[in-house]
Amino acid sequence: MIVGLLFVVTAALGAAVRVAAGDHLNNEWPWGTFAMNVGASFAAGALSGAGDPWMTVAGIGGVAAVSSWAVAANEAATLARGGQGHRALLYLAATVSSGILAAWLGLQLA
Repeated sequence: MIVGLLFVVTAALGAAVRVAAGDHLNNEWPWGTFAMNVGASFAAGALSGAGDPWMTVAGIGGVAAVSSWAVAANEAATLARGGQGHRALLYLAATVSSGILAAWLGLQLA
């Protein structure tokens, strides 16, 4: 019961942080979404290596809510539709490669 409640609370907080970051940092380049996805990838790596199942379940709720890979895909599509296909590809490549590296680094430091 407590794990489920902790999961819901961290997910709600994570979603609020993601929305605030997007509102304040996304402009010509979606820095807010990029930062949230990379940070969430790092946290997911660190949490998966923590070994405590309670921490993993609760933490992943917040991490999943902070990250928004669907928003990243939509932002790339918006860039491409706006005639900025090269920026869309760069954004996707940077987001995916940085996310993978951050997750690996989090796992190594756990």
